[in-house]
Amino acid sequence: MIRRATATALVALLCAGCASPDEVSATDAVLTVTSEDFADGAAMPEWTTADAFGGQCTGDNTNPQLSWQSPSPDTEGFAITMIDTDAGGFVHWLVADIPASTTSIDRGASGDLSGVGGSRSMSSTSYGEYFGPCPPNADHHYEFSIYALDRALALEPGFTHGDLLTAMEGHILAQGSITGLQSGPA
Repeated sequence: MIRRATATALVALLCAGCASPDEVSATDAVLTVTSEDFADGAAMPEWTTADAFGGQCTGDNTNPQLSWQSPSPDTEGFAITMIDTDAGGFVHWLVADIPASTTSIDRGASGDLSGVGGSRSMSSTSYGEYFGPCPPNADHHYEFSIYALDRALALEPGFTHGDLLTAMEGHILAQGSITGLQSGPA
């Protein structure tokens, strides 16, 4: 188990000097991102939360379903980020090199993305797949962003948020997001 202070220190370490996605992309093209499991700006289901921090959260740590549409026929692949925007950019989930033919991720698929060919990374907790919300207080915003890219990124497994942002620089054709809310302790 990682304690909150340790997780906060990890966020600072992993994201020091990271560019924001807005700094990485010069595109105005928008992807439409939806979920069968929650509406944009609404509460996420309890089963999406982590089972972490000494019982602070007791969810199933299951990623929600996500769908998107790309406006660009030049898309070669997609990347996904899930960031807690109220916790200094705490990284909950990163996936890169999702094939251009993929337009959704099923509920619970983060542990085995071989079906869509995605390359997984590390979350801020060094967890190699989806790490669900576990906020210490009310109304944290979890932003799931999808990026349409003009090339494969070929990042090594275990890549960081900074690695992903650097690799995407100049290659984002379009992006979109959906935000879910969670209050804690969950």
